[in-house]
Amino acid sequence: MDWKRVARWQGGVVTLQQALRAGLTPGAVRARLQAGKWQRLHRGVYLTHSGPVGDDAVAWAVLLAAGEDALLSHGSALWVWGVGPPPTQWTVLVPHDRRRRVDGAVLVRTRDLPRARSVNGYRTTSLHRAVVDVADVPGAAVDDVIALAAKVCQKGFTTPERIIEELASRRGHRMRRPLRLILGDLTDGLESLAEHRFLHGVVRAHELPPFAMQVIMGQTRADFANKQFAVSAEIDGLAFHAGAFRSDRRRDRKSSARGVLTVRATWWDVEDDPCDLAQDLADTLRGRGWTGTPIPCSRTCGVRAIPRAAAGPESQ
Repeated sequence: MDWKRVARWQGGVVTLQQALRAGLTPGAVRARLQAGKWQRLHRGVYLTHSGPVGDDAVAWAVLLAAGEDALLSHGSALWVWGVGPPPTQWTVLVPHDRRRRVDGAVLVRTRDLPRARSVNGYRTTSLHRAVVDVADVPGAAVDDVIALAAKVCQKGFTTPERIIEELASRRGHRMRRPLRLILGDLTDGLESLAEHRFLHGVVRAHELPPFAMQVIMGQTRADFANKQFAVSAEIDGLAFHAGAFRSDRRRDRKSSARGVLTVRATWWDVEDDPCDLAQDLADTLRGRGWTGTPIPCSRTCGVRAIPRAAAGPESQ
């Protein structure tokens, strides 16, 4: 075995055992360290050059220092799968009887070590397990979990069903109930945090007529649509950019030609002023034949039980 070949596969990192099996002596390893040609990252784990220590090298060093059968997990796994940033503190799953410490890493001991997945050479957990793991970390924000789950499912990296199946085995999960609700929405076609805000904070919170998600209308697809009143809603999330402007306006034009009225809202509408958006949507639906009334979502909600068009001068 050539240690250089092993190092290339492992982000430039080798263990002492690997170096010795490749024919180097302890003295040769020590000489390289003393000369500054190699860098010690952990006990018995070395970077085989003197340059900057990149994320790949750090990840490999942590994984190798944690020992055989170790798996990158939680936010570390998200990074490996390409859906999260490099973690400030690495997380590694290890067998329950392993007793060691690794600087810069949290070792999570488990009696039920999952099957390893190989992603870019790293031993890691599945992506659906990583999503459920990060949602169970103390202090995890529901909004962040919604955005993450929507992102990985929209990109086709995993499915809501797989995440639900993983969640079913976690009876004590901190976010079990909200995560199940989120995943149900994703199964129905929800694709972003902005869409989740619209569905729950605008439509359901104010008891507006139901909107189906990701509806095919002619040759286009609407984020939300109520076919009974021929009203669709398009929610531009934080990632909306000018490149989508032309295609979105063309979609709106085609919908208008079929008699469908499109209400377009932004992330800031659904996040900062959902009640005002609900009022506008309610008035739009009333103008299309809805005979119901919106319901205020709280004592401070500005939604009124009568449409604006019907309000007299006294109420202005």
